[in-house]
Amino acid sequence: MALRGRSYGLVNNAALGSSGVLARMPLGRIEELVRVSMLSPLVLTRCVVRSMLAESRGRIVNIASMLGINGYQGVAA
Repeated sequence: MALRGRSYGLVNNAALGSSGVLARMPLGRIEELVRVSMLSPLVLTRCVVRSMLAESRGRIVNIASMLGINGYQGVAA
């Protein structure tokens, strides 16, 4: 994926939620959660960071859920 033109900023706010016990969660669902919540921000950042470095300016903001910090019963993943 390549972007055209200049990029000044990026806000990453993608996530999926999945309720249920991790031990019973299908591997495909776990992989989907990892792709959206962890891999997507890295790939999108890679797309804009070259332009930001070339311009010597730019901002990247990653937004996370409070559940990622505190956790919640029944929402292990």
